[in-house]
Amino acid sequence: MRIDRYLESTYLKLPKEACLTPEENRLKVIDLVTEAINNNFLAVMIRSNHLTLAKKIIDHSKKNVILGTVINFPKGNDPIKNVVKDALEAISMGADELDYVADYRSYKDKNFDKFDIVIIEGTRIGYEKNIPVKWIIETPALSDNQIAGISSRISYLVNKYFQPFVRNVYIKTCTGYYGGFGAKEYHVKLIKSSISGLEIKASGGIENIEQCKCLIDAGASRIGTSKAFQILNENQ
Repeated sequence: MRIDRYLESTYLKLPKEACLTPEENRLKVIDLVTEAINNNFLAVMIRSNHLTLAKKIIDHSKKNVILGTVINFPKGNDPIKNVVKDALEAISMGADELDYVADYRSYKDKNFDKFDIVIIEGTRIGYEKNIPVKWIIETPALSDNQIAGISSRISYLVNKYFQPFVRNVYIKTCTGYYGGFGAKEYHVKLIKSSISGLEIKASGGIENIEQCKCLIDAGASRIGTSKAFQILNENQ
């Protein structure tokens, strides 16, 4: 298994969260991107304020490392106008992929109009710009029935409005910010059984090669982790 081709090496901490200065945090991002280039990781996932820097490093390397960022992160409750604005700005700064946090609280509250508009407009940007999108559903915040339901609803909306684009849309397990558990094999299987045509990204608390293999076997085609280098070394 070419595990490197599944890995999205991820660093999303703000300086305060990492107990670092802004410059130290910037250097962490440089190290992450350089490591991804040197080890042929599929992608890097970083905050949008580092996109321009990361894009320059990747372009200079002439390697095909995908550059991704997060939108509506981490709570999924930004106004729709902000979600659209942030997504378009990220693309203009060089983002190749967008990982949106779905408004899972609105889903839980059965406010489906509010939930749906974020999915539709966020996916529309990806469709029009030919940018793959991933919808983080925050599995630790949901019951099994809610995980199945929210995945099914996203799948329905994407297939209804953007059917030619369906293979470029993912359901992603969690942000890593909510607490509780991270990506679980049975949740990936549950998501897989609830969607049609979409892909799955597992993320949150993934620290070793055995977890990766189980999640991939369950149906994940992407693995988001801050332990990509460690996992790669375990696989050798």
